[in-house]
Amino acid sequence: MQDIRETFREAWANALGSLNAAEQGAEKMIAKISAVGWLRPDELRQHARDIADLLQDQGKEFQDAIGHAVKRAASPFQLPTRVELDALRRRVDAIAARVEALTRVANEGEASQ
Repeated sequence: MQDIRETFREAWANALGSLNAAEQGAEKMIAKISAVGWLRPDELRQHARDIADLLQDQGKEFQDAIGHAVKRAASPFQLPTRVELDALRRRVDAIAARVEALTRVANEGEASQ
């Protein structure tokens, strides 16, 4: 079994790589904008949208890399997922409701005797 610390180190390295790529892309776009000099407002808005799109894409990749690394690191521990926990919570709530109903019926039966 791979050491969990090593798994997280790898995930962090991948995440930093993604973040670095995003920064480099943004710097290239900013350099382009600076090189052009005087821009029309519509050109400046387009470049700003391009930068925002790039950063959004890179942010998504960063989140995905961290999410996959956490899943890989947690998988040996067989931790339940949020969906599994929610399903279990619903089952426990249903059982609690049934026990409460049975308790009420039993109490009513004792009261009528």
